[in-house]
Amino acid sequence: MEFFVLGPFEVRDDGRLLALGGGKQRAVLAVLLLHAGEVVSTERLIDALWGERPPASALNSVHIYVSQLRKALGDSRLVTRGRGYSLELESGHLDRERFERLLEEGRTQRRDGDPERAAETLRDALALWRGPALADLAYEPFAQTEIARLEELRLSAFEERIEADLEMGRHTHIVPELEALIREHPLRERPRAQLMLALYRSGRQADALEVYRDARRTLSVELGLEPGPRLRELEQAVLQQDPGLDAPETAIAVDTKRRRGAVLLATGGALLLAVVAAIAVALVRGSGEGGISTLAADSIGVVDAGSGRIVAQIPVAGAPARLASNGRSIWVGSDESGTIVGLDPGSRFATKLVAVGGFPSDLAVGEGAVWVVDGERGVLARVDPAYGAVTGKARVADPNLAYDRSREGLEPTAVAAGLGSVWTTDGSSTLTRVGPRTLTINDRINLRAPLDGLAIGDQALWAISGPAATAIRLDSAGRVTARIPIAAQPGFDSPYPLAIEAAEQFVWVLNGNTATVTKIDPEQRAVAATIPIGIDRGPARLAVGEGAAWVANGDGTIARIDAETNDVEIITVAHRLKDIAVGGGAIWVSAATGLSSRARAAQAVDSLRPLPASACAPIYYAGGGQPGYLIASDLQLQGSGRTGIAQMSNAIEFVLRERHFRAGRFAVGYQSCNDATLTGVPSEAGCERNGNAYANDPDVIGVIGPFTSGCAATEVPLANRAPGGPLSMISPSSTYVGLTHRDQGTTPGEPVRYFPSGRRSFVRVIPADDVQAAADALLARRLDVQRVFVVGDTSPVGRGVSGSFRSAAGRLGMTVAGSATWDYELPQPAAIAEQARQARADAVFIAACAICDPSLGALIRALRAKLGRGAAILATDGFSDFDAVVRIAGSSAEGMTVSIAGLPGDRMPAAGRAFAAAFGKAVGRPPEHYALYAAQAAEVLLDAIARSDGTRVSVTRELFETKVANGIAGSFSIDSNGDTTQRAVTIYRIVNGKPKIMSIIRPTRDLVSGRR
Repeated sequence: MEFFVLGPFEVRDDGRLLALGGGKQRAVLAVLLLHAGEVVSTERLIDALWGERPPASALNSVHIYVSQLRKALGDSRLVTRGRGYSLELESGHLDRERFERLLEEGRTQRRDGDPERAAETLRDALALWRGPALADLAYEPFAQTEIARLEELRLSAFEERIEADLEMGRHTHIVPELEALIREHPLRERPRAQLMLALYRSGRQADALEVYRDARRTLSVELGLEPGPRLRELEQAVLQQDPGLDAPETAIAVDTKRRRGAVLLATGGALLLAVVAAIAVALVRGSGEGGISTLAADSIGVVDAGSGRIVAQIPVAGAPARLASNGRSIWVGSDESGTIVGLDPGSRFATKLVAVGGFPSDLAVGEGAVWVVDGERGVLARVDPAYGAVTGKARVADPNLAYDRSREGLEPTAVAAGLGSVWTTDGSSTLTRVGPRTLTINDRINLRAPLDGLAIGDQALWAISGPAATAIRLDSAGRVTARIPIAAQPGFDSPYPLAIEAAEQFVWVLNGNTATVTKIDPEQRAVAATIPIGIDRGPARLAVGEGAAWVANGDGTIARIDAETNDVEIITVAHRLKDIAVGGGAIWVSAATGLSSRARAAQAVDSLRPLPASACAPIYYAGGGQPGYLIASDLQLQGSGRTGIAQMSNAIEFVLRERHFRAGRFAVGYQSCNDATLTGVPSEAGCERNGNAYANDPDVIGVIGPFTSGCAATEVPLANRAPGGPLSMISPSSTYVGLTHRDQGTTPGEPVRYFPSGRRSFVRVIPADDVQAAADALLARRLDVQRVFVVGDTSPVGRGVSGSFRSAAGRLGMTVAGSATWDYELPQPAAIAEQARQARADAVFIAACAICDPSLGALIRALRAKLGRGAAILATDGFSDFDAVVRIAGSSAEGMTVSIAGLPGDRMPAAGRAFAAAFGKAVGRPPEHYALYAAQAAEVLLDAIARSDGTRVSVTRELFETKVANGIAGSFSIDSNGDTTQRAVTIYRIVNGKPKIMSIIRPTRDLVSGRR
């Protein structure tokens, strides 16, 4: 029988996993295991399980747990001794024991001058780990000390193995591992010293010094400290090129011996890799009308340029995204694997697979190579296209710790190759010119405007600036020869250039905000045409060739723009597209999961006055006859998270199709409108524009939205005083308390000032922030928190949620040990963490927006450093972008909880689960959280319209009479404030870097502070 603590707690008998019972019973065994061979008193077990407040039945419960465990383990292993129990184990049957023995053996072998055996032994030790120690007991107080000790031993074993590798001369091989370790543990100095030495020995002195500078910045910002003596001495040694830093002769001999073998392996390995790629990248061919209708996710599609048919599908591993072509070859960058694949346009098979050692932000083909720029690390890699090997790298920008890998936000990192140089930009105003042979920086050119894209064409380099709404032409020396404005006055409503291409006798610019393509005459150096694509399409990338400009859209369509006539044709090919390229007489696209790949209803709508095309999609209607009314949605259709938010629009359309575009006797059309800038942030000007448009269009009978509370605060008053109104708004996601009732953090005059007509007109189908705060307080109580420290940002939402949490925590008997304000302009993570430590907090509640400020990752790391792994960190839905949280906080995010108002699809009641299954099948992926609530909002609005007499004021009245039985979100009603009576809040916990549902909490009405 074997016992495992280096990962989730497990016991196996001859390989069979034993059932250990419920949480308390498992905890009893874990306590005994951590003290194997010792007598653990019943009093100590009771204290470990229940702390200072054990129930009256605690002693009897412990006896029952022990009795059950004996049945599973055997009487001979779990014995009674005096007033306690002892777990007796044979030597070597606990993975912790084996790990510690191998660690000591490895250290001894290193000291004895045998680094090769040491490295092998230490690798065996690290292979015993299956995840974070005692991962499923991470919140148990009795386990905290041991978890911290084992984690420290794991890191020590890793660092010892790195030392052994350095002694063997394997410095070039360990650089990626060390970079990853430092990202997870930025405050540990030993790995930084090892990385500096590895880089120096690899001939990368400048990179070694950059590691020191980054360490100094990090330690100064987070702890207010200077690097330790070892790092400082190492920096000086690198500057002086101290011979003592060179690899020992024995190490060089070992490495040379290894390289000879590696050359033989590489020779055969290249052939093997090509074979593997040819097998793994299987080609699926289309065949006429009966061929491929929709591309699978994580595939490259080949589309016939003439017919628009999908003629081939090539699955590519690792989340393929960026594409580059020189007409003769196609190169694909895969985001998750950090690789690029070369495809032959003729055979459509993979011919090369190259690990570039970073994130492939953008690709270019030219100047005899394939070029890959990593916006996260600021590194440009050169790849030999013939041999499929990285032949050099250059630092072209500073590392960006807040880099967004999602491909949904603004991506300004770009590379172009031509005119004798390689050109890169990181989104700043600096254009970097690199020598393709030497990889030296030949020039850094300040173009006086932030850059967002590059292209070679018309014997020039073309750059675009989104904020300046300008295309810039440069000659081969980097001199500006023309600046061509895309918009007369850049602003919220103006085009925001996203991508640029130069071919087919014109320069083409894809614009966000307006979802248009600008066609520039390079001879006249003036705009020749502006061609609309549709804001709902989510245009993402651009390619030009085969007589047209081609736009890859986030909704899975391609927009083909005829280069002569400017006519637009929409071709549906996938659920979502990430990029597009032209080569080999065909169009190439990278496909992903995302939105529905439905085509727009072709039915013309002449009976309604449409909302402005600059912000809204065309009217969508597929019912009989002509609609008499219009409903609109107000969502963030641009920026980071766009795919998930735009799925809300799909959900609304799905409900309308199910109801045949009818609300009782009324036929209704639908327009999806955008209220956000390209960065994903709603603009007050844009919200005001939309609110006025809804109010002043007499055909608009109701609005689903806004998505954000900030936009709701602007739009609700405008809609409330609409002619014939008020015009009702129903939000699936705006949770700020002050929109409907007073509470902690609301400002004077709320919510009355949002309803100037004197009649309320705003409702929501998702619980408000005070409900979420009460749920977090209940969670803290369940985690046995005694003293909680509260951090809230300066926004009304942050103030309100933190105030509501303090109120609920006090009612539940917890002590609010202190509080701090998170200032986005001047973040102070180390200072706040120190305040929490001095307050003797065993938990921290955070009401702030990690999506908005990556510095909150430093706060999470500082809290772990000051309070230890045992402290609970509870956060609100400002931390709901889990990938971003893990990226900015590293392993310190492990175990923290995040609350989100409402229920996910698999926890919905029966009607909700059925809708989620049908809708998920339609869009090709599991429904997003808020998409289900958008569908519920649509149903509530349609039902209110059906009960009304067809006037705005009647629809508003009926909304406040809503009573839903067995709906998508369950059974609920809308109260007189406009709030839902449903109070479900989902608690997620980050486990192994991924969100896992921990519980669903429904606080009582009395606990919610604003509703007593």
